[in-house]
Amino acid sequence: MHQMTTARWHLRYRILALLVALATVPGLMLTRGLTPAQALITQSAPFPVGNMLNYQNSDFENGVGNWAPDTSQTNNIGTFTTDTVSMEHSHSLKVVAASNASAATMIYKLGNGSTNAVQINLPKTGAEYRVGAYFKGPNSVNQHNIEFDLGCYDLKGTWLGWSLGSQVALNTSGNWQYVEDDITVPSTCAQVQGSPRVQATNFNANGILHMDYAIFAPFRAAIAVGAHGECANPCTVGTGTQYSASDWLSTNTAIGPSQADKEFFSGGLPSTTQGGKTPFEQTNCSDIEQGLPAGQPYPVCILAYKGAMTQQDMNNFLVSVPPGQQVYLVYWQEPEGSYPGTAQQFVSDFQANAQLVHTSPDDSPNIFVAENSAGSPYESDPTVQNCSWIVPASSTNGPDVYLMDHYENGTVNGNNVNGSVNATEWQDWLKCASAQNRPLGFGEYGLDDSYEANQNQPIPPCDQNQPTTNAQNLPNALVADREYLAHLPMSGDVNLLNPAPFVVWAYWYSYWGGTPVCTVFGNTNLAINKWQFIENQNGGPVGG
Repeated sequence: MHQMTTARWHLRYRILALLVALATVPGLMLTRGLTPAQALITQSAPFPVGNMLNYQNSDFENGVGNWAPDTSQTNNIGTFTTDTVSMEHSHSLKVVAASNASAATMIYKLGNGSTNAVQINLPKTGAEYRVGAYFKGPNSVNQHNIEFDLGCYDLKGTWLGWSLGSQVALNTSGNWQYVEDDITVPSTCAQVQGSPRVQATNFNANGILHMDYAIFAPFRAAIAVGAHGECANPCTVGTGTQYSASDWLSTNTAIGPSQADKEFFSGGLPSTTQGGKTPFEQTNCSDIEQGLPAGQPYPVCILAYKGAMTQQDMNNFLVSVPPGQQVYLVYWQEPEGSYPGTAQQFVSDFQANAQLVHTSPDDSPNIFVAENSAGSPYESDPTVQNCSWIVPASSTNGPDVYLMDHYENGTVNGNNVNGSVNATEWQDWLKCASAQNRPLGFGEYGLDDSYEANQNQPIPPCDQNQPTTNAQNLPNALVADREYLAHLPMSGDVNLLNPAPFVVWAYWYSYWGGTPVCTVFGNTNLAINKWQFIENQNGGPVGG
C-alpha cells in the first residue's frame, strides 16, 4: 500500500464530492458516515509485512495514529491517548471510559468525525480478512467483550454496509490477551473506510482498555508466508556455497511471491561501515530489497547471530535498518543442543542481547527480538521438553516473537504438523512457547520431497539415500498445514479466539540448507501450485 499521488488525490476528492452530492437524490444512498467536510485519506508508509495497517496504526509508538472515537453514535469514551503499558515495544493505545459512565460501551475506528476517514483498498473482493489485536482489560468481575467490524464500499465508493464480527469475551484477569475475528466481506466490497471498528462493552466509569499489535490482513496461514531460497549443492551454513540474495530472488520467481527470508552470522551483526556500505547494507536482506520486482513488499528478514555485541554495536546496526524493512533479530539460532552452556546460561545471555535491542534509542516498530528454537529436541529430550530453554517474554529483555524450525525428514504423511510422524516435537514446543502469550511462527519449515525413480531425473546429492517419494503426501501436508496454522493454536475454536497469532511461515526451499533432505518441490508442480495458493490466499501478500 502506498500513498496516492497528488493528481489521484484530487481526482478522488472530486469523485467523493460528486458522490456526496448524489447522496441527496431521493432513493440514492452512496455514502454513510461521511460529510462534505470530510475527505478520505490513505495511511502513510511504512507497513509491517503482511499487514494493511501501517506501523503508526498497529504499534502506537508515535501516538494514536488515525484511530479516533466513533462520533456517529452514542459513545462512552472519556480519553483517547497512548500509554507506556505495552505488549510489544514501549507504547499501546489507551482508551478510558467516561467518568460518568455505567456499563459503558466504547467504540473507536480508523478515522472518523473530526479525523478524516481512512480508506483501505482490499486486495480481493468477497474475501476473508483477519482483524486482530492484543487487548488488556481491567482486572474486574465484569465481563467485557470485543467486536471488530468492517465498513464496506464498492469500487465506486458506494456504501454497502457494515460487515459485523462476533463478540469475543476478554479475560477478567487484567492480562494481555490476543483477540481475533475472521470476517468475510461482500462480493463487491473493494475497500473499507473508517474501519476496522472496535466495540468494547460493559466498562465501569474510568475503566481502561489497552490495545497493541493491531492486525488487518488477508486471512491465511500466517501473516507473512515465504521461502528461504534454493542454493547450489552443497549449500551449508559457514562452509561450501554461501547463500546469496540472488538465490532468494530466483526462488521468489519460481515459487513466490515470498515474504520471508533468513540469514546467519557466525559472529555478531555488522556494526561498522565497510566498503562504503552501512551495517544493514552488508546483509543479503538489503540486497534482496534492491532486487525485488517493483511493487513487491520487502520480506520479513530473520537475522540470526551468535557473537557478542556492545550497546554501541547494536545501536549502529539498528540505526542503519530502513524503516520499511521488518527484521526479526535472533540471538543464537537453535540453542537446544548447540549452545555451549546450560539452559540457564542461554536464557541469561539471550536476555542481555534482547536488552541491547529493547533499550536502544534506535529501536523502532519494525524491529523485533525473536527466539528461534530447534524442533527435534522437543520430541524426546526431557531437559528441553521442560521448557527451560524458552526465554520469558518481556518488552525490556525478552522475545517479542517465538519461532521454531520444523523438518519432516523422509516422514511426510500428508497430515498437518499436529498429526505428523514427529508431531510430539511440535506439540511440546507449542506448549512451551504459546504459554508466553506472544506471536508464533516457523523460522524454518521443510518437507522432504525425494525424486521418484521412474522419472529419470538427475538425483541431487542429498537424495541418494532417500527411497521414499512424496509426490502426493507433500502437497497434502501443505494444504493440511494451511488450514491448521490459520487457526493456530486453537484450530476450529468457535469464538475465533487464538492465544497468539501465527506471524511467519518460512519454507526452507533448498537441496541442502543444513539438513540431509531435499526440501525443494522436485517431484511435481502440484506442490508449487499449493504453495503459491498459500502465499496468495485471500489476496495476500500485502504490506511491507
